[in-house]
Amino acid sequence: MIPLSVLDMPPASPAVVLPSALAGFAARFDPHLTGFVRSAAHRSRLGPAAAPLADGLLRLLLAGGKRLRPALVALGFRAGQQLSGCVGGREAAWLPAAMATELVHAFALIQDDVMDGAHRRRGVRWPVAVPGPRGRRVLGRRLLLADLAFVLADLAFEEGAAAGPRQAEARRTFGLLRLEAVCGQAEDLRLSAPAARRAGGALTPAAAARAAALKTGLYTAWRPFQLGAALAGPVEQWQPALRAYALPLGIAFQLTDDLLDLQGDPARTGKAALGDLREGKPTHVLATALHRLDPEGRRRLSRLLRSGAWAEAAAVITATGAPAATLDLARKLVTRSRAAVGALPLSRQLAGDLDGLALWVLARDH
Repeated sequence: MIPLSVLDMPPASPAVVLPSALAGFAARFDPHLTGFVRSAAHRSRLGPAAAPLADGLLRLLLAGGKRLRPALVALGFRAGQQLSGCVGGREAAWLPAAMATELVHAFALIQDDVMDGAHRRRGVRWPVAVPGPRGRRVLGRRLLLADLAFVLADLAFEEGAAAGPRQAEARRTFGLLRLEAVCGQAEDLRLSAPAARRAGGALTPAAAARAAALKTGLYTAWRPFQLGAALAGPVEQWQPALRAYALPLGIAFQLTDDLLDLQGDPARTGKAALGDLREGKPTHVLATALHRLDPEGRRRLSRLLRSGAWAEAAAVITATGAPAATLDLARKLVTRSRAAVGALPLSRQLAGDLDGLALWVLARDH
């Protein structure tokens, strides 16, 4: 295991190296994903709109992304094989489920952007939905892209149902993943009240941490990891230990995502600068800043947010020390994930892959 002193590293530089679990994964995975989406659009007489809709979805899918969720399915499968002793499965056993998690993620990204009014994702600009019939068509097309991604996720998962004997447990896990993705978005929306009401106390660091656990800790990390392990073999006795790795990892991923929005390079993140502030996102870093400010400071921050003075609001948040506190929490969560890896009887190579992924969550720049 890499020494914990590495956790004292500064925030990411522009040239962060992908961990072994992600390096090259997209190049191997994306052709399968592309082929599945295209074949699904052409497999039956769906009408002339089907192919352009699939092309629109592929444009988003292939514009970037780290493929963290499908990679965690693959890692979970490897862990499940080693923990259960069932070593006969191959890529075909986890690949359909991995594609399904990436398609659910695409659904969530599109839906998130529609709800937030965001117009840029992975460097791709969405058409602006202006008032009137044209705007409704633009918005309708984006919603249909989200619907297509969600439906294709189900198709991908079901097509892999015959590939392994443990589909009942895997299907239950995949159902929870989808439910938690939607409920996490609902919690995000509930906490995204106007700035004046947020300053009144609705958004606390504890509430933001709960939202991060539901929206990202579960659907981004734990459920994909659990899904892969379930497909490999009976690992029920190892579930607490597997969760102890993946859940803190997912929450830390969300915390560093919040920090990248506040301090990262839009050219690397593929999103507009200070997008979370513009969209009223209930991030942990904002909640911590509000908690640390006195009443007058909270009122000032609320005024800045209401008036669209995003850079000034970011400066106020930074001056409270909230970004440093959020990074410190992410470091503690990653330490827990790494300790969980050490407690699992895994091969040296797989333990190193899991450990490296946890360290990358802190160091990443996009």
